[in-house]
Order: sequence, then C-alpha cells, then structure tokens
Amino acid sequence: MLLILHDGINILDIVRNGRNVNGAIYQEGHLVVPHTGCLYGYYPDQDLSALYSGTPPVLTGKIADLVRYDTQTANQAIDMETGTLIDQAAHPFAGTQEEIGIIRDQLVQILNALGLEPTASFAALNTTAIAEIEKARIEKEAL
Repeated sequence: MLLILHDGINILDIVRNGRNVNGAIYQEGHLVVPHTGCLYGYYPDQDLSALYSGTPPVLTGKIADLVRYDTQTANQAIDMETGTLIDQAAHPFAGTQEEIGIIRDQLVQILNALGLEPTASFAALNTTAIAEIEKARIEKEAL
C-alpha cells in the first residue's frame, strides 16, 4: 500500500506502507514525518517509474496518474495495516502469538475466578503453550 502526500494535483511524496495518524506520517509503525499539513490518500502498490523524470529522478507525477483503490478496498487496507500496528505493538516479531498468549492468560484467570473447567481442546492448547513457553524461556536464559 502507498500513502501519497499531495497538494490536490501534484504528488509531493510517496511513503510505501505509510499511514497518516493525526497528520503525522508513520511507516511500518515508525514516525517518518512529524506533521505534513498535506492532503493524502491510500493507493495500491503500483509501478511508480512514470511518476519520475530527469536525472537524478525528480518526482513530477500527478494524482490523476495513479491507480486508485475503490472505497471498500481502501477501508480493508487501512484495517489490515491497523492490525499490523497492533501486532507490532504487542511484539515486534510475534505480535499475533503474543496477543493470543495475553488472551489465553486472561481466559485462564476468568475460568479460575468463576470456578469453571476449560474445554478439553482449550486445556490441551494451554498445556502445549505452557510447555513451549517454558522451552523458550530456557533457551533465552542460555543466550
């Protein structure tokens, strides 16, 4: 996905995997431009070579030169990137797994507080997870 900064006609900058959050531009969760004040839009990845001219290459493309997302696809792309940012906040390498671990731990606490027994499949998953986490802890200590 491309985040295109523009003035309504001219493309001012292109940030691959960029996201506008309150006027600041982030790339893969890292701040790259504090505040632009520019218009922006999300566009699908595409060949950008036609947007540059000269030597060294200078960005001369226009917004009209870009292939656009339809609204539904643009919303889905933003949702996907939001999920990626949440994953990265949970853990830089294993975000989804870390989130599942947090939820699994919370479920165990709720089940215990309510005096309920987990399902057999949840108990088996939890037992496997605990064993694998313990192996990883030992491996980390050996580093």
